[in-house]
Amino acid sequence: MSSVIVSAQSGNQGRSDLNAEDAEAVAQLIKSQYGMGKAVYLTRIAEQLSLSFASQDQMHTHWQQALQEAVPSPHNMSQINTHALMAQILIRYSNGMTLNRWRQVDLGTFKSLPHLNERLSNSQKFYVWLNLNHYWQTILKRLASQGSTAWLGITELPKAKHKILNAESQLHKTLDFVVPLNAKIPPSDQDHTLVDKITDFSHRWSSWTPLSAVFLRMSLHQNRKIWLAWAYDWIEVYQRIELSPHLLTAEEQQALQKAILASQSLWSSQQAIIEARDKNLFLLLQRIFEQLPAKFKNPDHFDAQLNNQILALAIGLNDPDNYFTQPLRTHIQKNLEVCLNLSTHIPPNPEQPIADHQFESCLQDFIDWAQIHAFDTGMAGQLTVLDSPVSMARVLDMADPQIINYLPAQAVEDQRCLDQFSLKPNPLEWLLAVESLNWLHDRWPGLMAEKPPTQADIESILKTGSDLYQYPDCFQPDSVLRSQFTRLEQKWTTLKQAIRLYIKEYRDTHMATGSDIDFFQNTDQLTDAVPDNLVISACDVNTACGANIKLKPDNKILQLFPNHLKIAQQLKLGDLSICYDNVNWQERQSLPTQLNNKKIANYEGQLQITLVGKFKDHIVFEQALETSQRYIYLFAENNPTVLDMDCPLPVIGQQITTSLDRGTFGLLPNRLTFLAAQKVDVNNIIKHHWPQWQNSINVSQVHIVDPMDSVKPLVNETFILHANTVQQQIYRKLTTSNPARIYDSALSNAVFEYLTENRRLKATVETLFPSTYHKNAPIRSALTGDQAILNLAFFKHAYETQLNLMDMMTRGDALIEQHKPAWFNQQRRADDDFLQPSLVQFEKRFTRPEIVRPETPKASTEVVPTSAANDN
Repeated sequence: MSSVIVSAQSGNQGRSDLNAEDAEAVAQLIKSQYGMGKAVYLTRIAEQLSLSFASQDQMHTHWQQALQEAVPSPHNMSQINTHALMAQILIRYSNGMTLNRWRQVDLGTFKSLPHLNERLSNSQKFYVWLNLNHYWQTILKRLASQGSTAWLGITELPKAKHKILNAESQLHKTLDFVVPLNAKIPPSDQDHTLVDKITDFSHRWSSWTPLSAVFLRMSLHQNRKIWLAWAYDWIEVYQRIELSPHLLTAEEQQALQKAILASQSLWSSQQAIIEARDKNLFLLLQRIFEQLPAKFKNPDHFDAQLNNQILALAIGLNDPDNYFTQPLRTHIQKNLEVCLNLSTHIPPNPEQPIADHQFESCLQDFIDWAQIHAFDTGMAGQLTVLDSPVSMARVLDMADPQIINYLPAQAVEDQRCLDQFSLKPNPLEWLLAVESLNWLHDRWPGLMAEKPPTQADIESILKTGSDLYQYPDCFQPDSVLRSQFTRLEQKWTTLKQAIRLYIKEYRDTHMATGSDIDFFQNTDQLTDAVPDNLVISACDVNTACGANIKLKPDNKILQLFPNHLKIAQQLKLGDLSICYDNVNWQERQSLPTQLNNKKIANYEGQLQITLVGKFKDHIVFEQALETSQRYIYLFAENNPTVLDMDCPLPVIGQQITTSLDRGTFGLLPNRLTFLAAQKVDVNNIIKHHWPQWQNSINVSQVHIVDPMDSVKPLVNETFILHANTVQQQIYRKLTTSNPARIYDSALSNAVFEYLTENRRLKATVETLFPSTYHKNAPIRSALTGDQAILNLAFFKHAYETQLNLMDMMTRGDALIEQHKPAWFNQQRRADDDFLQPSLVQFEKRFTRPEIVRPETPKASTEVVPTSAANDN
């Protein structure tokens, strides 16, 4: 392009004769050479300099500095139109305001371009960019009267590409332009191509209406796949059409109907993505698509329920009927309705102007509403650190706007930081007060001109709105939200521990002592539990061969039982018992004694016992255990009868008389007498070998006498009964949490504290950082998506679908991990543009242009994400 803006550092090389008639060409030149953000920034600089006392050289220097600034272009340009939202509230919840009364009074004049030190919202930047023609007309007219425009450095101007069209055709031509636009854009370089097309299209009118601007903005959001912003654009379209005093022409209706049908199809195709962001938004916008055509047929169409859904989305007010009828608002509501009705013309009576003292009283009531009543403790809370989760829960039961001062007090850990806070007003009440002032201004412009609010009141109201979402340096959104999420994560860990503890307590109460049943596996689970006080003793003293030792089994011995019987014992369906039987000596042989007397002998063998396992006194298994070591267990008469005895108890103590092989020559008796004796203690042998026997148990070699398979159905039935019972008990606590029950168990307390923390996190984002809530898609998904961080709805859905409790906790862990990056890895924008629509309306009515002294221009300090991923 041959047309240029000179960027020389010295000298005024541009044309000096530019005037208001060149505004269109100047705006076209700036739009073509610079991005949206830079074009608006340069226009604001020119506005500021044209209002200053700066010399030509000073203006040239400042302008050249501005040309070198790097200014990002806005990405997400959506907004909550608080001006329209408050109108809908006044119509619905006040006796004195109607749709037609609002339409007859609300004005839509242009607002002068904000000064450089005022922050423009992204939506405002886009609207200013569309209307650069309008603003440059004012700037160039002013500069022409000052003598020269050379400092702008514009050497030549482009020729107009399009003939300026009449304003009446703007809306339907805009709709005809945007509906097929995205389908024609190639996949590569898509956004750049679309911006170029919109830039070219924007030159066809010298000024743009807000409604047409929304449709162009919507096209960019659709192209960038910023679906939250796209939905908010449609909400604003709905509000503007509802409140507009102008009916759509047949041509506009037809074009809008095409846009609605195309958008409905697109919206349906994106349902999964939308519900991942906000599970309620999809149906809300579907309803808007359905209701918009009704406004073509009936201009007075007003869907109160739909408007309440929009209010809940925008402000977090889920029960407006209760909020607007609460006793705390009685005085506010009474004053509002008196003033509205004093201003009402009732045909056929001639309209009587409101009396001076009545007007002054209404004006003061609305000012007090904004500056006093909106700050009342009952309406906005106080900067008080609450002492318990119960107190916090009670606060959270109130509407979000009513707790704006409680929330930061709970998030701040350092009292010195809290001391830096000042009380903030209830944002909903402040907005209603400001919009009531705007309405009063438009209803009685003559009286307002004669008896305006004091400059101090105007500045105070503006400062309150500008500062409402500004916080001390010690309270930065990124660190605050990270801290709040970490607290929620800790509460979730505590809740999981409480669930496991509750399961253990249930098992200790309803299962056999020592049970280790896992209710979240099936009945073939392996168990290591050993029945409490289980002792192995002799089955029968007559077959114990003198053994009477009591043995303590470990879990290895218990493995000899079939698994279902071990589970049955823990379910208290019957007792397991083990005894030993048939204590005897195996592999026996006789050995000579030291006396070399063949009539006596020592007997050697290996001790064997048989373990007998029983369930309800029914023998289940038998398992022989034998010592690997041989023992001399008996001294007795050497004969086969003794050797054949596997238990020598019958011969112990018997007298053995033998003759000597060699005589004593009559000096002594020729015989010896012995007593048969047990050489070892079988109890000691069993005790010694017991650890070895337990460790060498081979389950595959056990002799199962009766597996008692008939018990299995009862085991399964009882197991399922207990598993269902404990899970139902836990789910009831998860889904019916309330302060009255938090002390009945550790689980109830943990559930209550987690859910309270979850509610506090959502309220903190929604109330203290509304732009983050409405524009940061990952955080929005974490709070309101169909896969949001687990909350009460999550627990109820898990219960209704009978999700296994362990699976529920695993799913909860996965959701926490899934959403963690949203709180730790995102760079957030400032949250000071939420009130901008209403601030703009107030400023254009109550502020007067001021002369601005020259100062060094500064680029916008807006925080811009390094990636657009936050907005998608």
